[in-house]
Amino acid sequence: LKEIAVVVHLAEFDLSWCESIVQDISRKFSHHIIAGRLAIIHTPVQFYPVLEGLKRNYNDPDARVKFRSKQNVDYAYLLNFCANLSDYYLMLEDDVRCSKNFLTAIKKVINSRKGSNWVTLEFSKLGYIGKLYHTYDLSRLAHFLLMFYQEMPCDWLLIHFRSLLAQKEAIRFKPSLFQHMGYYSSYKGAENKLKDDDFEEDSFDIPDNPSSILNTNMNVFENYDVHKAYSSTEEYFWAKAPSSGDFYHIVFEKPIKISKIKVCT
Repeated sequence: LKEIAVVVHLAEFDLSWCESIVQDISRKFSHHIIAGRLAIIHTPVQFYPVLEGLKRNYNDPDARVKFRSKQNVDYAYLLNFCANLSDYYLMLEDDVRCSKNFLTAIKKVINSRKGSNWVTLEFSKLGYIGKLYHTYDLSRLAHFLLMFYQEMPCDWLLIHFRSLLAQKEAIRFKPSLFQHMGYYSSYKGAENKLKDDDFEEDSFDIPDNPSSILNTNMNVFENYDVHKAYSSTEEYFWAKAPSSGDFYHIVFEKPIKISKIKVCT
């Protein structure tokens, strides 16, 4: 717990409801609040941009446009508040179940990617759940969401954001570390039974793939190059007409004590 801080954003305009939630959280987790490990924030309604009469992109009904536009602003204020709290930021929601070793698994992935450039690391395939950022990107991500708040849903905007920062493909890890547990959407209470079928309760098996030099003597098919066999994302290496004696070499840049090797075909 000393390595994390939790920020809860009460993105609701009903102040009576917010006050009751604050009292409930304070009663149950007062020692974490006093220790600075838990913060509860609320953004006043007057800080929000116009939420009525917005553009109906994708022919969404007005109520849907208002809901997703407000959600973008909700996230923007949360991101901006968290910009200087830590080194990394992980987005979760209030109806999410975490795997038992999620923090250790994420730290393992972060350490394995030191020296590489990334904008977003994804530990769930659902919406905005389990998305990890450097905190130095949060302020501009907040501005980005505010600038385009009425254009499209937040998960679409996030794809555009990481693409603009030169991460063209999603970097997603399996097994997923977070599972959606709710049954109803925040939008009009509509039924929402989305589940991440890659979620595992004991997710300690995420490969770290230490920094290495990769080479092969096999002929590569199209752009399925040698690095894609060693990637942590859903990619693969494809060789043309491999034969006996061909090789694929992984040369670690530093001495490594190997605990497990996993080859997926």
